Amino acid sequence: MAYTYNEPLVGFEFVRDCSRLVRQEGGKNVLVTNGFIEETPAAELLPLVDALNVDIKSMEEGFYKKYCKGALAPVLRFCRQAVKAGCHLEVTNLIIPGLNDTDKGLEQLAAWIHDELGPLTPLHLSAYHPEFCLEVPPTSGETLHRAWDISRKTLAYVYMGNLFTKAGQDTLCPGCGSLLIGRRGYQVSVVGLRNGSCARCGRKADVIT
Repeated sequence: MAYTYNEPLVGFEFVRDCSRLVRQEGGKNVLVTNGFIEETPAAELLPLVDALNVDIKSMEEGFYKKYCKGALAPVLRFCRQAVKAGCHLEVTNLIIPGLNDTDKGLEQLAAWIHDELGPLTPLHLSAYHPEFCLEVPPTSGETLHRAWDISRKTLAYVYMGNLFTKAGQDTLCPGCGSLLIGRRGYQVSVVGLRNGSCARCGRKADVIT
């Protein structure tokens, strides 16, 4: 059961109660969230969550204050709390030209994930497209690829989304670089795994089956 699209933490009690029922029936719970939550309710919810994707929109407090009407610190705290709780965590960063796409900001995000969450934490870099009130031009392929190149210097698993590209889609073995999982749109092919390990070098794969 995935809780997403509308911010699930707005309906914290609903998500918590549904998650309990799903667990009772032997199911799994996935949370897709902006991560803006206090420690106490997070501690109540996280034991019920198997995997989550958290948006870290920028590493600048000023960005959160101006564009999100919130704060960065609680989001970073929640990410650390989720990892300590044993949840599988992935991070998404929506790249908006001129607002959060500097080399320095991208390097800071990748470094923070590496140091605080671990270098094997997947990072999804998403292209922005104009919607509703924000009229900033869409993220170019060049900008997205630049962010990808910067991030994978530090992190093992970096992906690109919201823009058609052949790069940044597949899962490669950090040990030998072999293709483990290939992706083309919504088509997924498991091609390089054997008994949960890389078929070429034998490194245990960082995937959940």
